[in-house]
Amino acid sequence: MKPPKFLILLLVFLSGFLLLAHHVIYQPLLSQGDHGRDLYAFAKTLDGHVPYRDYWWVYGPLMPYYYGLFFKIFGIGIKSALLGKAVLTVFSGVFIFNALSLFIPPLFAFLAAMWFLMFNPEFFFTYNHAGGITALTAITSCLFLYIQTPRAKYLYGALLGVLILAVIKVNFGLAALFVTIVFFRVYDKINRVPSSRSRKIFAVTAAVVTPLCIFLIYYGLLSRLPVYYIRQCLPYLSGDQPYHATLGETLKSLILAVVYNIKDGWPNRIFALVVIGAVVQSLRQIRSRDAEKTYRQIIAAFLLLVFFYTVNLHEYFMSGVIYRSYWAVPFSSMMIFLLLGFAVSRVSPSIQRMLFGTLFILLFMRYTEEIDMIRAKRLPEQHLTVERGDVITDNSYDWFTTVNATTEFLKTRLPKDETFFALPYDPLYYYLTDKASPTRQLIFFEHINIPPEQEQTIIAELEANNVNTILISSRAQSGEPGLGVLGATYCPLLGQYITDHFEPVVFFGDWKNPPGWAWNHGTQILKRKKSLSTKI
Repeated sequence: MKPPKFLILLLVFLSGFLLLAHHVIYQPLLSQGDHGRDLYAFAKTLDGHVPYRDYWWVYGPLMPYYYGLFFKIFGIGIKSALLGKAVLTVFSGVFIFNALSLFIPPLFAFLAAMWFLMFNPEFFFTYNHAGGITALTAITSCLFLYIQTPRAKYLYGALLGVLILAVIKVNFGLAALFVTIVFFRVYDKINRVPSSRSRKIFAVTAAVVTPLCIFLIYYGLLSRLPVYYIRQCLPYLSGDQPYHATLGETLKSLILAVVYNIKDGWPNRIFALVVIGAVVQSLRQIRSRDAEKTYRQIIAAFLLLVFFYTVNLHEYFMSGVIYRSYWAVPFSSMMIFLLLGFAVSRVSPSIQRMLFGTLFILLFMRYTEEIDMIRAKRLPEQHLTVERGDVITDNSYDWFTTVNATTEFLKTRLPKDETFFALPYDPLYYYLTDKASPTRQLIFFEHINIPPEQEQTIIAELEANNVNTILISSRAQSGEPGLGVLGATYCPLLGQYITDHFEPVVFFGDWKNPPGWAWNHGTQILKRKKSLSTKI
């Protein structure tokens, strides 16, 4: 007797939170730039500030409000952000289960959801993209429902997901809209779904109304801002990106990554053999042409996943940055388990149980490895104990020392009503000290393309806000692509202003090794020259 689907759905929820419970206290690396930007944005949004207008934000405007809500309910802290991220990831697993269970045995759909939760590579540098993955899996679930039963309500559900995704990451929202429209037109034509008034209305809604809504949301937030600032917040032109690659290079890198992943340990090799066997068995079943309608639906679902997978690689194809390929990972996982579940649907129950047991053991092994790894890291030297921190990370002891000392200096030496200016990209200190940036610009690098008029505006803001303290990190002089040297390859006016009006009073951390994203971190504190006698 098969267990009811709703019981397995409940099991997905409970198992998902169980598998991700340890993610609420642990973050692999914490960066003073990217994570600092996110955390600062969430806290400022809670205070009523608006993305783009009041602070630099490089994604869609929705997620600062989502995480701001978690800050409101659970308190301002990194754990609250990690909890919000875990909730989104669990819902991604739920949508994956809901989609796949339409065409494969529910237990294997459950296994697919759990596999995604445990094995999917996370966007390690931001909390924002977890919301995008959730929206993508929700869109896919709606379109799978349409494949099974072509009703317009499922298409509108997909459009709602598109709109949500567009205000999380606009280019992926537009990409999902493109996939949805093409899928709707092609699927209806191939299956000879009769035209109707409701379908014509949907076509207009998808092609005109939805893009217009997306445009109006962004126009309302960005219309009063300078063009150069809009480009910094939405860096989609080639000149705004520090990384570029040819299609051949990106394809080669992607293939090598897949091969490396297969070779990385015997569990991966076993899983690869299972996938190959599933492909062979699926092809045999399709050739037998039994239950032809069901097979056509599964083929349609598989091709939809291939389409989504390919389209969601567009950022990776343009940049060659491997983590940008993670947008496609949910679809590769779903493709694998769709084939796997389809392949086992016609084999004996004993073989199904054996295969399910094998994969469940691999999943459990992964879970225990993570638990043991995090337990081993629960050491005082791996714990960021400063207020608003309270999280375990993999950052080095020297990084912790630098962040703790810098934060303590700023919190004890600055008057309550006085803030500081952090650059080139260290908003983590604004967040940890509960100080507002004196300017909405939070990042200063060569690839940001800050023009002279913006430099002059920033200098005027520093004067207007009576800023007497500046924090400059070691990344101000970096050999990484697109970063450059402050005052030399970018922001010459700002660099000269700092030289003329400020001088260093204390240094913390590593100023010898090449600075990194979350390592080899050094800071220096500068004070306004005329205020040295009274402020120190």
